[in-house]
Amino acid sequence: MNIAALIVTYGNRYDLCIQVINSCLSQDIKQIILVCNNPDISSLEKFKLLPKNLSDKIYIVESDENLGSAGGFNLAIKKGLEFSEISNFLLLDDDNLLLNGSIDSLILSRKLLSKSFIDPVLYCYRSSWSGDNNCVKNGVIKDYGYNNFCGFNVFSILTTRFFSPLKNEFNYFLIRVNVGPYGGMFISRDVLNVIGYPDKSLFLYADDVEYSLRLKKFNIHQFMTYFAEIRDIDEMSPSSYGLFSSNYSELKLYYSIRNHTFISSNLISNKLIYFMNKYIFYLKIHLKFLGAFFINSSDSIIRLKLIKKAIKDSNKLKY
Repeated sequence: MNIAALIVTYGNRYDLCIQVINSCLSQDIKQIILVCNNPDISSLEKFKLLPKNLSDKIYIVESDENLGSAGGFNLAIKKGLEFSEISNFLLLDDDNLLLNGSIDSLILSRKLLSKSFIDPVLYCYRSSWSGDNNCVKNGVIKDYGYNNFCGFNVFSILTTRFFSPLKNEFNYFLIRVNVGPYGGMFISRDVLNVIGYPDKSLFLYADDVEYSLRLKKFNIHQFMTYFAEIRDIDEMSPSSYGLFSSNYSELKLYYSIRNHTFISSNLISNKLIYFMNKYIFYLKIHLKFLGAFFINSSDSIIRLKLIKKAIKDSNKLKY
């Protein structure tokens, strides 16, 4: 099985990305396609100065403009498919450190599943993600449910909080999922030819949600495997004020709200529940706004306006 890693980086993130590259080189990966998304000049020069014996194994694609994660992985997949000898691809963000043995675990999991499922898509496990832990400990299937608003569903929150306490032991080492991220997605050439490329208009944040939901739409089975693990080496600490925190970039705020609103608006089976979630979401946002207002009034007002603009702009997007 010939595997290529598709990595998207941007800006000045060489020190992070080189760790990810090395984690791939230490495992059974034949080719690395690295998309440098509007990179810092110094980072790009460092990538080009990698040892000559690696030049055949690392293919660098430069983009003068920032294409976002959607455009970056769109380009990475297109370039990857040009390598005819590659049958499978592992998508990675530039901070997704691939732990030892992960590739072997993905290959073994694919072989086990292929007896019952055609070309299943696999995802690596993240110990720092509560959703992943809920999968492997409680057997809860990761999904992007109907009738949520901007990813918010009060019923899911209540169910998780009061009826699904996390167990300590790991019970499910290979479990079905219906949604997942780019980072850690293990996917075959044949499946990529069916579902196409990420939607560049989504730019970044939640664009991978749309892409993995597309797999579900085409009835392609998806699983997460506990023994294939990636570690995010650039995680930020959450803030109690969330969207109104200065740690939460305005770029991320706008695109995450816009894209989640767009995705959820296309997954409505009960309008009453959808609009109830929408109302509670707005109420929650305004309560967060009031809490943040007394700390930084001007920034809070800007962020509230940006949230409302993002929700409005979601109507401009189309499948």
